[in-house]
Amino acid sequence: MIKIFIICTLLSLCVSANAQYYSRTGRWSLKTADTIIVFEIKEGNPVIVDLLSTAAKSKPNNWAVGTPEADLPDSVEIDGQTNKVTWEYKGIKQREGQISFTYQSKDPSLEYVSTWEAARLVLNPGNIVERYQTLPGPVEHSAYLVNKTRKTVILAPTATITLPLMPQSGQSPDIWWIEKTAGHVSDVGIHIDALTPGYEKTLRCGPYSQTDATRDAFPWFCVHDKESKCGVYGGVEFSGWTQILIKREPNAVTRVSMGLDQREGKTRTRLAPGEKLQFPTCFIGAYKGEVEDGTHGLHRWVEKHLRPPIPGGVTPLLVNNSWGSGMAVDEALAKTMIDDCADLGIEMYHVDAGWFKEVGDWHSHPEKFPNGLEKIADYTHSKDLKFGLWVGWTQGGSIKNPGPDVLSPFNPEQKSWFANDYPEDWKNAAFKGATACMGCEDARNWCLNDLRRMVKQYKLDLLEHDQNMILSGCEREGHGHIPNDSVDVSRAAAEGYYAVYDQLRKENPNLLFEDCVNGGRLFDFGVAKRAHYICMSDDFAALPLRKDFYDSSYPFPPSMLEAYIRNKVGDSVANFRYMLRSAMLGWCTIMTDMSKWTPEERAAAKREFAIYKDKLRPFIASGNVYHVLPRPDGKNWDGMQYADQKGDKGVLYVFRPQSEKDTQAVILRGLNPKKRYAIEATDGSASGTYTGEELMKSGLTVRLAEKQSSDLIFFNTAK
Repeated sequence: MIKIFIICTLLSLCVSANAQYYSRTGRWSLKTADTIIVFEIKEGNPVIVDLLSTAAKSKPNNWAVGTPEADLPDSVEIDGQTNKVTWEYKGIKQREGQISFTYQSKDPSLEYVSTWEAARLVLNPGNIVERYQTLPGPVEHSAYLVNKTRKTVILAPTATITLPLMPQSGQSPDIWWIEKTAGHVSDVGIHIDALTPGYEKTLRCGPYSQTDATRDAFPWFCVHDKESKCGVYGGVEFSGWTQILIKREPNAVTRVSMGLDQREGKTRTRLAPGEKLQFPTCFIGAYKGEVEDGTHGLHRWVEKHLRPPIPGGVTPLLVNNSWGSGMAVDEALAKTMIDDCADLGIEMYHVDAGWFKEVGDWHSHPEKFPNGLEKIADYTHSKDLKFGLWVGWTQGGSIKNPGPDVLSPFNPEQKSWFANDYPEDWKNAAFKGATACMGCEDARNWCLNDLRRMVKQYKLDLLEHDQNMILSGCEREGHGHIPNDSVDVSRAAAEGYYAVYDQLRKENPNLLFEDCVNGGRLFDFGVAKRAHYICMSDDFAALPLRKDFYDSSYPFPPSMLEAYIRNKVGDSVANFRYMLRSAMLGWCTIMTDMSKWTPEERAAAKREFAIYKDKLRPFIASGNVYHVLPRPDGKNWDGMQYADQKGDKGVLYVFRPQSEKDTQAVILRGLNPKKRYAIEATDGSASGTYTGEELMKSGLTVRLAEKQSSDLIFFNTAK
């Protein structure tokens, strides 16, 4: 009887924890470790009544103004006629950590489901009664619309989230937004604008951002009130064209909307009978303190909720990439580089472009690799290294009379997979061709099967994708989008790209994924769900890489931020360490033939790589990052700091570029003011024991005698 009672009790707990029910009235809330959102029914519809930070105990700052939780389309087009849509709220469906509101329209027959979720980490997966850890970070909002009519419906997509934010003080808050690196770092990077009356800004983000005056923004924002020391941040988890609109209303409310790029109402999408439109998932979070207090929670959430699980659990890794020699990689060079990796302490050897027969023919080049690329993989693994490979797998080549195992717009069976027809004299570039539209099911299936072959044949531990993955322009019918509608094309292509990688990762859970796309041109929270790390830019030099990291480490966790380092800055060993450490802020990829380093440089590299793996990696993987000096400019000192989440220990990266000053005071952050910290500088630039209060108020004075030099300064609680 006791056993039966226990089993029944456990089952009832399990059912209770996962029960789903419908209700039309009430008050519901979701909570992460950082953010609380509360809903109520007012005048027959659900509204957001509270948006709070959990850190504010006595006087919480409520950002909500009591507006509807969903932005519902007010009309659709059927048979060329505009039909007004009248929505009726039908009820709520709730389970642990998730709330869904359902709306229906009778004529035309449509259904809209709006879902809010607070992410949790399952601590004991598979058990009858699951235990959860509430994660820090934001709450997510997703929505979909189903066409239940018997005709095709055309509509202008609405925002996934439209949220007016209540002012928190008499002072205008600031809006923070950041330009994408998009190939090469921008001159400005971080923008901090005052949200004064009349302010309006649309932040657009596309799947292949350009390096020009109109470069895209990261799909992230932060509204920060300096006077009240609190804020709200948000972002979009999608890789098609998206937008974040920020507008200061006359009543001092700041209106924020996030979702698909609406192009001033010009974009459209088409739904066949029974078809579902999935709106981009977005997130919103609240915090108390400084902007970095919000981004730290966001980083933990991305690491534990968005990013795929790390195979083996170790991140970031040290990588040597063959692109320092360009397309010249062959069997002999690869083996030399692999030997150097093993000698110097590198953990993965990565073959970049140059290994394949032709663009679109993703088989190893028979002259460069006469024994096949798989033998290079075997040699890499024999040295206890991981093996990675570059592939531009959406790119078709100009090969005439291609076989079925080659991707080409000149293949009659594949011609319609591409955005348009190509003239007979069209030629692909050395590693770039015609992009297949991932909105096309046949193209997706071909690419997925070819990727399956490469992962297995070449025994990959890492797959890097490069070149354009997601089209914005496609004139074809039958690809799941309206032809030539750039937003709708990108929506369908992004969903297709996701389908390929989600399936490939499901089949290969131990495979690492790197997102490159010509150096940070595809850089968003949607790709962060599919890639373990993201190339910030195609900048190979120390200074621009530190700028890249400074900007990108606000919205994204440092362990996902890859730096390609190649260019030396001087002749001394101190200059060499300065170069390496500029890439060692996050995921470090050495993009050069290390056999060309001098014996002194090799000795220095071996020491730095050991420090990276033994001492820096834990902070990069899960520590809080602080921007303790201004954005790097090449003239003044710059630096970044990590501290563990308890504030017991950390590290300061400090760089003296071309500054005439040989000393710099640095105010540290994230420490316990009452504890004492012992300073250990790798190159002797600082020393002593200080209280946390001293380090956070007076700072730590650092001395570097040489220009273009650096140091790694560790601090630990003193006994």
